[in-house]
Amino acid sequence: MFPKTETVLLPTETIVNEGWNFIKLIKDENVYQSIKNSINSINKKKYFKKENVFFEKLHSVFFKLQEMEKQNLIITNEDEVKKLLIRIASIKKLFVNDILSVVRDVYNRPVFTEGDLYLQLFKIYLDNYDKTENEDMIDTFNFTYNPIMPFSRAKIQQGLFIYQV
Repeated sequence: MFPKTETVLLPTETIVNEGWNFIKLIKDENVYQSIKNSINSINKKKYFKKENVFFEKLHSVFFKLQEMEKQNLIITNEDEVKKLLIRIASIKKLFVNDILSVVRDVYNRPVFTEGDLYLQLFKIYLDNYDKTENEDMIDTFNFTYNPIMPFSRAKIQQGLFIYQV
């Protein structure tokens, strides 16, 4: 039902409680690594650029952050985020490698994958989403959760949950 190129499976050992928010969820190092690996794997698939799901979703987050920054909607106490937003605002042409190099530079991390890039920008967006009035959530990956089923009857009837950000 969900294209694998747009679906990120949350780790099965994660318990997604009602009321958890996504930022809280990805602060768990295991969850963060799992999501990052899934996004990296999606990005490594050989799609044409116009069909590259990672590329599209990164652009939507990036453009939204640029727009929010212009409207002074982003409030943060983190120096890295402030520095990143200043650099984002200065980028004229948008290429994933340009964004990746800016984020690597700001966070001072030479090894910073596409999954890290998406998650860092997405976290900033989510932190500030409440300040955007009457806006639909940008298009994200479908985050799904497949609970562990300890007995055979449950396995036969097993389903998949969509974790709506």
